[in-house]
Amino acid sequence: RIDGTLMEDIELGSVSGTISVVGTLHPKSDVEIESRSGDIQLSLPANTPASIEAETHSGDIRCNFPGARVKKPEHGPGSSLDYTHEAATCDIELQSFSGTIKVEGN
Repeated sequence: RIDGTLMEDIELGSVSGTISVVGTLHPKSDVEIESRSGDIQLSLPANTPASIEAETHSGDIRCNFPGARVKKPEHGPGSSLDYTHEAATCDIELQSFSGTIKVEGN
């Protein structure tokens, strides 16, 4: 778990544990979080100027950022999310093979 006031360029990975990141991103930050069979929880201010790409093979994705839409395939498991804030300066990539990805704007 990372609780940071202001964070910059994050790269995290896990094989079987939950990754939780809470804080504010510095402008032009790059965030990459990957989990094999654990959940990913990312909590940022709702107005974070970010482009978010999330993908899971057999888990769910939840995101409460305004206008964010999770896509699920017609057949088979998994889901994906492509979200871009109108003034995006941060890039966020999230991947989980069999865990849930949760992106919260607070």
